[in-house]
Amino acid sequence: MKGIGILETILVKKAKQNSYSYLLIEKILIESKYDWLRCVIDGENLFCRGFLKLDKGKYEVMIKYSYNHPQRFERIWIASPSIKFHKETHMYFDNTLCLYYPKDLPATRMTPLVKMLPWVSEWIIKYEFWKRYKVWIGEEAPHN
Repeated sequence: MKGIGILETILVKKAKQNSYSYLLIEKILIESKYDWLRCVIDGENLFCRGFLKLDKGKYEVMIKYSYNHPQRFERIWIASPSIKFHKETHMYFDNTLCLYYPKDLPATRMTPLVKMLPWVSEWIIKYEFWKRYKVWIGEEAPHN
């Protein structure tokens, strides 16, 4: 496993060195696949915003993505309707969404943001179910 740590370090270092190129690729892929999102690059950050329409309503989704974030590169949250933190709803203390269990990702943590976006609608569906029945439908993992 020591080699994996070295590989991850090299990949993250390369991403940081070429962050604009990596973020531009993410932006192009996201906007070509998800017409409800608009993204801008500001320095070493990719910011995306859009309105996701599901059966239960419209959700304003905000994203900040940066290779300089520790642990996970993405910060995704629902701006409206307002959703307050609750430990059972798979959110972090900063109200960003917990979309995956980090140990389930590749060892390099380099999962593209464009591949994570379907998980946002899944999270919303699980959240709507939780609001109604107070049960989180989905796998459980420890949260910090």
